[in-house]
Amino acid sequence: MKVKISERIEDLKKTGIVFGKVLFFSPLYNMSNSKTVISVSIEKGLTSACLLKGFPERLNLQKSNILRTSKDSYPTPEDLASFIDLLSQSNRKERNIILSLPKEWCIVKTADFPDVAEDNLSSVIAYEMDNLTPFPAEEVYFDYDIEKKENNRIYVTLYAVKKQILLPYENAINEYGYSIFKLTLNPLSLIKVCMTHSACSDKSEVMLFKIRETGTLAISSRDGVITSVYAYNGNSSTANSILSTENNTDVDKVIFIDNKDSNKEMEEKVRDLLSQKPETFDSVNLPVKKSFDFNRDYSECIGAALADTNKPVNLLTYGKVERRRIPKALTFTLLLLLVVLLCLHLYIPLEKDRKKIVIIDKKIANLRPQMEEVDAMKREVEVLKDGVKSAEAFLNMKRLNMELIKEITNLLPEDAWVVRMEIDDDDMLLEGYAVSSSILIEILESSEFFKNVSFSSTTIKDKRTNKERFRIKASLENRRDEK
Repeated sequence: MKVKISERIEDLKKTGIVFGKVLFFSPLYNMSNSKTVISVSIEKGLTSACLLKGFPERLNLQKSNILRTSKDSYPTPEDLASFIDLLSQSNRKERNIILSLPKEWCIVKTADFPDVAEDNLSSVIAYEMDNLTPFPAEEVYFDYDIEKKENNRIYVTLYAVKKQILLPYENAINEYGYSIFKLTLNPLSLIKVCMTHSACSDKSEVMLFKIRETGTLAISSRDGVITSVYAYNGNSSTANSILSTENNTDVDKVIFIDNKDSNKEMEEKVRDLLSQKPETFDSVNLPVKKSFDFNRDYSECIGAALADTNKPVNLLTYGKVERRRIPKALTFTLLLLLVVLLCLHLYIPLEKDRKKIVIIDKKIANLRPQMEEVDAMKREVEVLKDGVKSAEAFLNMKRLNMELIKEITNLLPEDAWVVRMEIDDDDMLLEGYAVSSSILIEILESSEFFKNVSFSSTTIKDKRTNKERFRIKASLENRRDEK
């Protein structure tokens, strides 16, 4: 149940991210983020650099150059800074440097953490740095990639480089007036180059080989995230050991990228150890507009400048994710426009209805005199009807009262007489004298005109007349129907 809930939460987060990107999409974002950068890749014996203009999703290659050193050495800090300055002589205003470092300078390590640490993952990695690497967090530049999330754990790949190695290069570059704003590593740059190819874009597990005179680089990745990196001097026993490890026994595709003809012998040795047929990318269709032809040695420096398919990796950020700045002005302008359009959408139908009501009111005003005449005639008719009803009621009441008086006269015995009689709509009250008043109840009950006959008060013996004084009340039967 917990796994399902966490999966649903993760799906909701992804949906929210997509919705946020759509809501805050700015057509001017790429234009505002367009810049000119110098991307530099350092390797043994060869350092490549490209002057690129545009934005990471679409780059324009302006200029490129290569600095060659001895087979087993890297360029000195002074040589690298001078090389960069020579490349940018025509664009000295652009002083942003992307630096891609060799595998030998970096530590690539996989680790996993509880998923509760996701929101503060950079701090957690910094705290665990001395357990994950030989160095404390204060001595390294680092960043990470999220490989996968599974069973309430987050699996990450950690990239770190010791500051002491990079510091002389930073100082030399700064002396020339340039600054490094992005720091990455060559294996990750090669994976980004590889993932631009259609043959790899839909593959989960990819293993990449780049064979040079100085050695062979073997990189395995999952969904564009490095899971392991091996740099070795080229003997087949080392390659056999790499290919037999757990992470590399089940891959979707094996790729040889930018391998020169002079390294074909080593390439054939590696091919013989593979269980599946590899593919060779001698030239990769990069999202780069080239103003001139360039050779395969520029793969790493171009890959370093490409847009990241996963979390952006920059070792200078110490794992902190720089959130994309929301284009508030444009967003709120569009929202305001949307509100105005919504108000117009509501107002226009209301205005049309109001005009219709005005027209109808005018028609009603024109017909009002005739309507008043009709109302007056209706009122006169109602008055006449009420008069007729009153007359009929009076006549019916008079007829009924006469019938009741006649009925009472016939029913009462000769020794009884009535001194008072009250008749309303439904009841009757009799007052009078009789020798025996009790028999009057039975007599009146026998009539079809009366019901519920009873004394309304106690009978009193009148000494003067020697008779009983009675007060009898009764309900009138069928009086309403006869009306």
